[in-house]
Amino acid sequence: MGCRKNLNRLSPAERQAFVNAVLALKAAGGYDSFVDQHAGAMGHGHGGPAFFPWHREFILRFEKALQEIDPNVDLPYWDWTQANLNSAGTESLIWRNDFMGGPGVSGSGFAVNSG
Repeated sequence: MGCRKNLNRLSPAERQAFVNAVLALKAAGGYDSFVDQHAGAMGHGHGGPAFFPWHREFILRFEKALQEIDPNVDLPYWDWTQANLNSAGTESLIWRNDFMGGPGVSGSGFAVNSG
């Protein structure tokens, strides 16, 4: 078992390996399945008494799916209480085009093209 790191502590190589694994999972159809599961759980997973155990199992399954593609990838976490800015101190790493991307932004970000 690896170690989950804060996104802003990932090396560029670790960040790229994670993105590559997510893109491969998406190409195989697995990523969209997780998106659908997450969206479908808004009534009972999020906002319900089972949130913590449900979400813990959900992210564990997501991480295992990524590790089937690249065993060295660990799911990073995003500490939204920290700025998580790039080295220039201007742009949050999670929304950068080379990671998650942003709404309506074209590029390599894997979240923007979920269809």
